[in-house]
Amino acid sequence: MNDNIGRNTVYPIREKKDLEDCFVYLRREIKAVDPEKHPTQYWIKTRNYYLVYLGINIGLRVSDLLRIKAKHIKDGFIQLREQKTGKLQQIQANKEVIREIKKNYVEKFQMDDDTYLFMSREGYNKPMTRQNVTAIIKDIQDKLGWNFPVNTHTLRKTFGYHYYRATNDVVGLQKMFNHSTPRTTLIYIGMIQEEVDTARQNFQIKI
Repeated sequence: MNDNIGRNTVYPIREKKDLEDCFVYLRREIKAVDPEKHPTQYWIKTRNYYLVYLGINIGLRVSDLLRIKAKHIKDGFIQLREQKTGKLQQIQANKEVIREIKKNYVEKFQMDDDTYLFMSREGYNKPMTRQNVTAIIKDIQDKLGWNFPVNTHTLRKTFGYHYYRATNDVVGLQKMFNHSTPRTTLIYIGMIQEEVDTARQNFQIKI
């Protein structure tokens, strides 16, 4: 089953307010660091910001997100062989998103073409791990007091949820996610559960 649909207990970030709070928090984390005194910490906080920013704007599996390199951002498109399916994908991300990352992250930190965009602090030019990403998302959850379950799937699900709410294009989203059916996609992004919850909340047997 694609994307392990059994993980549907993990939620997207549904509310726009929660998304806004998330980026306010991440930007505040960057501003709290003096880049002259603590350049590595400043880079880490900036990296974390753009990890979440790109993650919710591109909808890739985290295993593929972490394999993006600086050259993909410089070229303006991302060509990757999906780790899970082995399929070669050429992804045209939103131009404004790519421009933002290129100017304020790739060029700012003078990244070489083959540098992993979201590089680990450990070793030479190694990408972050899923565990690293989970820790970042859990930290945001803790700081903002989110009461819904999150993990690395949250970024991809957030993209899918808001894409669907904005376009109602489940077939297009199904193709992006490489799911077998539209229903699988709706379950994955939490729409089925949301509809069930809303229906139950709106129903009352009057006595």
